[in-house]
Amino acid sequence: MNHHDDMTSRTRTRPRRQPIPGSARGTILVVDDEQGVMVTIQAILEQEGYTVDSAGSGTAALEKLSQHEYDLVLTDLRLGDIDGLDVLAAARRSSPRTVAIVLTGYASLESAIRAMREGAYDYLVKPTDVEELKLRVRHVFDRLQLRDELARRVQQLEAANAIIDSMNASLRDQVEEATAQLRERLEELNATKNELEAEKARKERFIAMVAHDMRAPLGPIKIGAQLIQRNHERGMPFDSSYTQTIQEQVERLERLITDLLDVTRFESGQFQMKLAPCDLAVLVRKQVRQYQLANPDRHFALTAPESLPGIFDGDRLVQALNNLLENAVRFSFPNTTITVVLEKTAPDRVALSVADEGKGIPPDKIHEIFDPFKRLENAEGIKGYGLGLYITKGIAEAHGGTLTAASGANRAHGAIFTITLPLKEA
Repeated sequence: MNHHDDMTSRTRTRPRRQPIPGSARGTILVVDDEQGVMVTIQAILEQEGYTVDSAGSGTAALEKLSQHEYDLVLTDLRLGDIDGLDVLAAARRSSPRTVAIVLTGYASLESAIRAMREGAYDYLVKPTDVEELKLRVRHVFDRLQLRDELARRVQQLEAANAIIDSMNASLRDQVEEATAQLRERLEELNATKNELEAEKARKERFIAMVAHDMRAPLGPIKIGAQLIQRNHERGMPFDSSYTQTIQEQVERLERLITDLLDVTRFESGQFQMKLAPCDLAVLVRKQVRQYQLANPDRHFALTAPESLPGIFDGDRLVQALNNLLENAVRFSFPNTTITVVLEKTAPDRVALSVADEGKGIPPDKIHEIFDPFKRLENAEGIKGYGLGLYITKGIAEAHGGTLTAASGANRAHGAIFTITLPLKEA
């Protein structure tokens, strides 16, 4: 082969895949030290629409490959300065995408096969048939197009997989969050269910206790009525103790029934107040005096102003105070003091407290004492329904006030209940 390193080759210095105007089929580098062959092949391929660059020596080819990438390198194996395999290796280093076709004569067919083992895609025997050249080059670009399409599809698939992974992760997070919320909701429902079952059990126990205590007065009433009837039939003198027993038991039943009705009214929102001018100090002194007479084994200490007029439901406040006084008598010991204090705590507020010197309220039970369906029991075995405190609390709140409870606040033992009411002057 002749050396044409000094010949001017028709070169393109455009970057990779920047085709000449009107051409978008691909870029080719033709390397041959025979200028006539090089120019001819370049012209044929340019007519086919390819962007063609050329190098008349191996050195020139290496320089172009160091500066640009080509889709196809078409190189002679026998160059004057370097081996064509060096050009092939430089093309692979330039870009993994670059495809090489080697040109060889009949005498160098074995070297062409060796070049294919080194990575050449195909070979052409010189002199090259024009149609064969076009066909082989077209095959190369068809292959590149398929490879690019495959790469694009793989990229799309990877992007789709990434989206799917992201969606799966998001869906997994949503499922985990929904599961956690469902688990939390189930726990809440189970807790509510347990509370309702406990509430139902308390109410059932309460109803059973109430039914038992409502039945209890019926025995003395029935016996008293039978004795009265028997004495009357026998013409015996009338014994007033029988009627007194009947009267006491009837009053006991009336109190219990009244309390139950009040509880029902509170829970149904039908509790009504009858507000009117009344003197709270006069009302309190009267009730304390009555309890002192009825309970001579207790000492009642009262602190109250001479007069404390306001707008109240007097009957309901008497009921509330009686509940507190009854509670103090029941849970205190004989020969102890029950202290009642009525005072203005602010220009528009009044407080009424009842304190005893009993065992007091267990700290873990204070929050339960206003529950109408919770029956507390103190150390002495004295039982109570809790209806009185529940009703007293409702009466205080119906006035716009509060009822609070404390234990041992001002002394070593005992319970203190305080009703706080708004003071509206008449």
